[in-house]
Amino acid sequence: MVSVETPFRVLCVWCLHSNLETGVLLFYISLSIHNRYGSWGVCFTHGTWYAVRGLVAAGRTFKNCPAIRKACDFLLSKELPSGGWGESYLSCRDKVYTELEGRHPHVVNTSWAMLALIDAGQAERDPAPVHRAAKVLINLQSEDGEFPQQEIIGVFARNCTITYSQYRNIFPMWALGEYRCQVLRTRSPEEHGNAS
Repeated sequence: MVSVETPFRVLCVWCLHSNLETGVLLFYISLSIHNRYGSWGVCFTHGTWYAVRGLVAAGRTFKNCPAIRKACDFLLSKELPSGGWGESYLSCRDKVYTELEGRHPHVVNTSWAMLALIDAGQAERDPAPVHRAAKVLINLQSEDGEFPQQEIIGVFARNCTITYSQYRNIFPMWALGEYRCQVLRTRSPEEHGNAS
């Protein structure tokens, strides 16, 4: 049994050994030990990205890890018709995925979902959702390179919201950079429209 007093190093080892296959990693460990969400971002999209990233870093793939397949299914089920993602802070409070009012995409949620899908190799199976997400981000970027400040994206203790003003620029640029390096780089010249 792990207690709140368990040293962090021991907790991390326990987490990786005990829960790697379930895909919960630190996101759910925080829930069970501290009885609250331990995320700094709006919970389900943020937590899924971190879980996928951790599983991939531990050598898991879509093919050999049911948790990554579940994560992809979850994210794809929450994709908006526009091609983006938009999760409300109410997800943290109510412990159930809640879309933003008006069902519009949020640059940060879209970025987190896109990063998780890229890490999980979605582009190798069906790149369409990743392309749609990239298009949403590109279309939301203003002429000066900034992304819009949208709804609050930071939460702690389930109901205390925080505005991380640079998340709106950091995560979309990160996601678009990964998109260019991991998705577009692997496409053939014909797919780029540069056929000889």
